[in-house]
Amino acid sequence: MESVAVLAVAGNVLQFLEFTWKLFSNAGKILASAGSSSEESAHLDDICRTLQDFTTQLKRDTSSNYSTRKWEPMLTRADACERDSEKLLAITTKLRAKTQNGKASKCWASFKIAIAEVWKANEIEALISRISDHRSGIILELCATTSEVVQRMQSDLRQWEAFNSLRHKEIHNTLQPLTKLVQGPHGCPNTQLQDLNQLCIDLPALSLDTRQYVLEATVLKSLHYPELSLRHDIIPEPHEVTLHWAFPPSQGSNMDAIGGICSWLSGPGGLFWVSGKPGSGKSTFIKFIADNSNTQKLLTQWSKGQEVILAAHYFTIYGTPIQRSLKGLFRSLIYKILSQEPTLIRKVLPQRYKNDKIQEPWKQSELQSVLKKLARELVHSRLCFFIDGLDEYAGDQLDICEILQDLSRSPCVKLCPTVERFENALGGDTDSKLYMQDVTRTDIQQYTKTMLRSHPRWDSLVSEAGSDKTDSLVQQIIDKSSGVFLWVTLVTRLLREGLTNDDSIQDLNRRLENFPSELEPFFRLILDSVDPFYRDRMARALLFALHAQKPLHIQMYMFHDREYEEEDYALGEPERMIATLQQRTSQAARVFRRVNGWCKGLLERNHDQIEFLHRTLYDFIATPEMQQTLKEKAKTNNTDFCPLLSLLRASIAHTKRSCWLQPPAFTSYVTAPKAEDPLVALTPFAKMVKDMMDYARRLESMGGETLLSTTTLLDNMDMSIGTVEANGEVRDTKTITIARVLYRYHVLGAGLARYLATKLPSTTYFDRSSFALFICQSPLSVIFERSPSSKEAFGWVAKAIMDSGYSPNDSFLPSEGGREMECNILSAMCIITHYTRIFSLRQGTPWQQLVEMTTSIVLGNENTSSPPKTLSDFMTALEHDAFLLLLGYGANVNSLALIKVRGETFTIPIWLNFLLYTVYLPFFSKHTTAYETTLDQMLKAAEPETWSQNLRGADHQHNVPQLIKDLAGGRTVLQTFAKSLSRLTRVERGKFAGGGDLVVRILPESLNKEAFALLEPLGLNVVMVEELRRDCENMIPARGAKRGLSVAKFATDDVRDWKIAKRL
Repeated sequence: MESVAVLAVAGNVLQFLEFTWKLFSNAGKILASAGSSSEESAHLDDICRTLQDFTTQLKRDTSSNYSTRKWEPMLTRADACERDSEKLLAITTKLRAKTQNGKASKCWASFKIAIAEVWKANEIEALISRISDHRSGIILELCATTSEVVQRMQSDLRQWEAFNSLRHKEIHNTLQPLTKLVQGPHGCPNTQLQDLNQLCIDLPALSLDTRQYVLEATVLKSLHYPELSLRHDIIPEPHEVTLHWAFPPSQGSNMDAIGGICSWLSGPGGLFWVSGKPGSGKSTFIKFIADNSNTQKLLTQWSKGQEVILAAHYFTIYGTPIQRSLKGLFRSLIYKILSQEPTLIRKVLPQRYKNDKIQEPWKQSELQSVLKKLARELVHSRLCFFIDGLDEYAGDQLDICEILQDLSRSPCVKLCPTVERFENALGGDTDSKLYMQDVTRTDIQQYTKTMLRSHPRWDSLVSEAGSDKTDSLVQQIIDKSSGVFLWVTLVTRLLREGLTNDDSIQDLNRRLENFPSELEPFFRLILDSVDPFYRDRMARALLFALHAQKPLHIQMYMFHDREYEEEDYALGEPERMIATLQQRTSQAARVFRRVNGWCKGLLERNHDQIEFLHRTLYDFIATPEMQQTLKEKAKTNNTDFCPLLSLLRASIAHTKRSCWLQPPAFTSYVTAPKAEDPLVALTPFAKMVKDMMDYARRLESMGGETLLSTTTLLDNMDMSIGTVEANGEVRDTKTITIARVLYRYHVLGAGLARYLATKLPSTTYFDRSSFALFICQSPLSVIFERSPSSKEAFGWVAKAIMDSGYSPNDSFLPSEGGREMECNILSAMCIITHYTRIFSLRQGTPWQQLVEMTTSIVLGNENTSSPPKTLSDFMTALEHDAFLLLLGYGANVNSLALIKVRGETFTIPIWLNFLLYTVYLPFFSKHTTAYETTLDQMLKAAEPETWSQNLRGADHQHNVPQLIKDLAGGRTVLQTFAKSLSRLTRVERGKFAGGGDLVVRILPESLNKEAFALLEPLGLNVVMVEELRRDCENMIPARGAKRGLSVAKFATDDVRDWKIAKRL
């Protein structure tokens, strides 16, 4: 931080002023040399050395560049002190030289008297006066700067506390006493000089700690994602009478021998997996173990005193894609390791740690490498991982098993996953496996007794029927459960209902006999037991929950309920919050009572959300057979129920009635946007709109009769944004403008091609000034990132955007505020959009971004044997003429793109980048014609001479030609280039022939003869050869002489030599 650097300057100035002030005010003796040992005396030698140090330091301070003008008064004062220091040094040196000429050592009563021998009295008084003025002024300025530094540190600590809590506490404790020194209405009026000196010493060092803290938190934030702890939080806690066997008082007990978890935690063995039937309690068990303090104690026995870092991850199929992905697993584990031991960040992620800008999105390969590095290189720590729900991982289970097995082989790692079906793939001995249904019988017995005995009628039932019969009922439940805890939960719930209905013991036994022992038939039985009056609402609620694909806010079900009476309720919903917290709480309780009544407890409440009782229920409802059954039940007046349209209506109503302006707890990466910044304040609004657009996108892909309703609803939401201000919810016109821009940004990001067809004839829908000012992204960039739901729609959507005034060469970087402003906007956009890929691109034009997304080249001889990661996007762009479309609108083929060769990054023109992509031609051979057509258009517009000149003038690019020489032997590139040249006119070819040595260097000397052999049969006929001869006759003398080559060397009638000469 610049203020910290200025603070250090101020501290140096203060120390100089205090030194000189004491020199003039102190009555102690001044000695000409160090010959005296008097403690009250000062020596000219010492004074000279001190002044020399001050002069050197102040020169260094004042020569630094500071961008902020507010530091000018302090820096001006430092400059004046530097000049006074030079004068004093010159005087003292002169005085010392004068006294050294004498034969005896001289002594003065004070420094003021001493320098009077070589300086006039008025000069001395003027210096003392300046020192006094500077001294009082620097104290005030130092107080103000110190206060600003402290406030900024406090702000940084608050912003990043959630991501680096350990370091936060450490720095906060150090900062607290310093904060007290600068408190007060006028900076630090009561601060003593010695305290200010200490501040100058302590704060720069503390600021460095804070900076390190922020850099660490930057990396942690890039690893974190909103759903990281969501699954953990919704897994129910175990009932108080269960899981006591996991940590028995005596580890030699029989139950520990069955479970074995304690022995594994405290002893050797890397892999211990937990299996069990669906609903047997695996997730609850793994959460209980991972969160239990006994686990850490037992792991310490295994680590023999070394620190053990514990990290847990919970997959879920009922959530967002990242919650069921390998990337989500890696980010979760690495985040939890590094947040507990943040000092590891600079060791395992040095490049990301040094990055003070926007962090690039993580790649799966990078994450896997980091996790392996942590497992391999930890010296003073060990790792223990708990991973729940491998069956819910969306990828190849065998792949994830291999990865986990590899991790568990490290002697510093323990790993405990839970699985249902493919435990054999994980291997391991029988002592390292636990089947939940084998160890929960006692838990089921205790739970069943507790749940039934807690009912008010149970004691009277025991009195009536006798304890033998009630005990027999409990035993039947245990036997029939087969270890499935979810089944027991449902059964006890229904039996308690029977008790409430005054059922006899015979009634309860008959109920139990009728309950299927398997879960899916049990679910069907529960659904069939719903009151016929509620069955349509039950079916609608379950389909509503299923198609949401994640837990929903309870208010969504409140609005869904309204649809039953009024289908178009969302269109008339007022744009203001539900008034009070009490009203919202009361409504939520009422809504859940209704949902619970419809669905018989199959949907349950978790805080402010409603979700499926269990994943097995979600799987059951998601089957095609069950969905069809529910759709039939959901019909009203023979009208089909559309869950997605219902979700869209509810989300619009929910957005209208919710708060839009709740500042998030975390707002940026390194430089945090201010909390009152409307772009950041609208984060809740943007997230709701993103969900809304997801429903609209899926509706649009369905087509059919819902399209008109979708368009009407989206138009209504767009219009409603403007009325929020009128209702007093948002009082800022700028915020309303940003909200509308964000809304339309998400429309585009969702790829709603059919809806956009009704909007894009308007040139104001994507207002250019608003997108440039608030989003710093062209709508074209969003199209390239989030293609329309119909790939065929890509072209006309992009075309319509360009027809409305946007160019593929637009650059929307901030015009004010520099890099800090850019970071603020882009980091805020990452928060509110989650379209992170856009912000990973090198900031440039939409054209450059499209090229970088589709033709990003990473080369080396070994790389061209496998397809690039961009190949799929590249082929899609070719298939739908994306490149040709933008070229038709003036896309600049001479703008620069990135190319990586053997770890080095270079910039080359887009036309050359496109040509070099030929090395991957075997992988997109079906699109050869489209590729060649596009390449021809690029070469027609290319300006090789311009880049050739830049190349010769840029030292950092001097290796590009040599690197290009290595591309797959050059043959594929040369052949494609030759074909394309043969299709150009003479004039178009001429710019490559006479435009410098660019093409020459693409075809290096070692390939010239081969290149010629390739060029000649591919369209270079005799006429062309003669044209080349004439060109060479004009070119060689000047160019050859310039390179120190003899013209005679090229005086030959051999056509091939002419061609080679042409390229030399």
